[in-house]
Order: sequence, then structure tokens, then C-alpha cells
Amino acid sequence: MGGGGLTLSRDNEQRSPGSGIRIGKGLGDVAPETLTFYRQIGVEEMTMPSRFVTQTSRRPLVPPRQRQAPGPQGDPWDERELRRIKEHVESFGLAVRWIGLRPSGAILMGLPERDRDIDSICASIRAAGNAGLKVITYTFSALRASEGYRARHGEGRGM
Repeated sequence: MGGGGLTLSRDNEQRSPGSGIRIGKGLGDVAPETLTFYRQIGVEEMTMPSRFVTQTSRRPLVPPRQRQAPGPQGDPWDERELRRIKEHVESFGLAVRWIGLRPSGAILMGLPERDRDIDSICASIRAAGNAGLKVITYTFSALRASEGYRARHGEGRGM
């Protein structure tokens, strides 16, 4: 499914590109085995990670309990790195459609470091645009500020 042209739906009706339902998946890593697997099961579009991570990791079946707000925004995304990741994912026949911004605990909680994190986010948005990414998602919510986003070693529900 390249750019332009028409595709056929299940009942052979012509439709324009971008219409209809597509199967998407967020990526935690860009390991060849991960990308091959998702392509084989019919995933068409991906949320791209902001770092070129090729080490796969296993997630617990039950999400862990979280008790820590996210840390600082960190360094802005690197445009060259984003291009590298995007090209790598696309080489497996997967379309990169969006990337997710990491939330900032300082912004969410109104801490003094928030201006630094806002500057980092602005630079990341510019880098993503220059790398050809058209959609950036974010979730700035109070729940995420108090509970965190990532699993932590040794913690889980009921602990």
C-alpha cells in the first residue's frame, strides 16, 4: 500500500487511500523480529518510538501498581534519529503515522522545571515535523502525573 492510487475493499469497491479502518500498533522497540511479527499479523500502521531500541522486553500480564510521577522531559528528540527509526520501520512495509510525547511531571505538577521541559517539548515537536512525522500525541492528565507511565521492577498490584 503505497502513497496515491486506489485500494480495493473486501467487496471490491474502490475507495480513496486513507479511508476505512486500518490496523495500528504502538512500538516499544524496532527489533527486526518485532516489526516482522506485526507485519505478519496484519498491522499496517505504527506509533513510532523516539529512540532506536532493538532489545525486546516482556510486559507483565497484570499491569503493575505505580506510585511515582514521571520524571523530567529529558533531551529533545534528535531529527536524524527520528528519520533513522522511521526509515527502518517503513523498510518492513509498515507505515509510521504518529509518535507519542513523553509527559513531564514538572509540567503536570507545575514545578519550577516546567519551563525547561516546555522548551524541550517544543524542540521535539520541531524535530518530529522536520523528520516528516505529521501527528504527535500526548496525554497530560492528573492520573498519569500521580501514577506514572512505566512498570517498575518489584512492584505490582496488591503490593
